[in-house]
Amino acid sequence: MVRTTATVSRRGPGNIGAVQEEIPIEELVPGDVVFLAAGDLVPADVRLLESRDLFISQSILSGESLPVEKYDVMADVTGKRQ
Repeated sequence: MVRTTATVSRRGPGNIGAVQEEIPIEELVPGDVVFLAAGDLVPADVRLLESRDLFISQSILSGESLPVEKYDVMADVTGKRQ
């Protein structure tokens, strides 16, 4: 079963600080910072800001049966992990 909520970080009241909250996936908007943990299934496009040993199942998209390693945006820009 696909998870129907996501943990995000959004600006707090008065645009001060950030608050982590769990929201329905339908309420995700561009700019949300989504936190993922092992086993999470989030049917959304995301840009990885930070990752460590992250493997994603892309079988529905590509037919590839093995998980594919993914890297954060800094690793994509520099060509190496930081």
